[in-house]
Amino acid sequence: VPDSADVARRVIAELVRAGYVAGDRLPSERQLAAELGVGRSVVREALRSLSLLGVLELRRGDGTYLAAVPGESVHRATELGRLMGPRRIRDLTTVSADLEAVMAALAAERRTDATLRQLDANQRELGRSLDRPQVLISLHRDFHALVWAAGANQVLTQVLGGICSLLDHSFGRAVEAETDRAWIARDHAIVLEAIRYRDRVNARAAMAVHMNTVSGRLSAHPAGEANAGVR
Repeated sequence: VPDSADVARRVIAELVRAGYVAGDRLPSERQLAAELGVGRSVVREALRSLSLLGVLELRRGDGTYLAAVPGESVHRATELGRLMGPRRIRDLTTVSADLEAVMAALAAERRTDATLRQLDANQRELGRSLDRPQVLISLHRDFHALVWAAGANQVLTQVLGGICSLLDHSFGRAVEAETDRAWIARDHAIVLEAIRYRDRVNARAAMAVHMNTVSGRLSAHPAGEANAGVR
């Protein structure tokens, strides 16, 4: 039986496939449940989770709409991220790993020379910042945002932005706790080279490996424990 995280991932995939844009109305819970072959309660929980990410707007009595991610929603997601337990963090990293890999493949196909120059500059600065955790965290976040921009998919960008806001606190604490942060630069370099040569297959695979490593670091340094942290 699929859980709400799996259903949320399938809803996102359908939004991407159907080409939804901000302001579009989603099918009803009943329709989504029928299309996905799951119960309405699971769909309801999945939609609620996506609304907390700022991806969807639930309008009482009017339905569910795809929404842009305003600054207030990102701030709220960041604050909620401070309260999440290991299971919810695990669910979010599972979803984000799949979507980040898809976005990396799109970036390899669609990137511009201008975006590539920005990614190169980010990589150079990241290599000089391994001993500065706060700067490194910011550069890591910027790298992923540049990949999303290169991928040019509004729905995936909205979803990933919300998820990253929720995971930001946990990831930051984990990076601060790490003594060896060189893995971030190594992972990014491999993703970047695949994007440079427009290699969709390897871009997707390299991002999947990177996100798997991030997930492992989050598990090794769960937020809330003494001296914990990673992002």
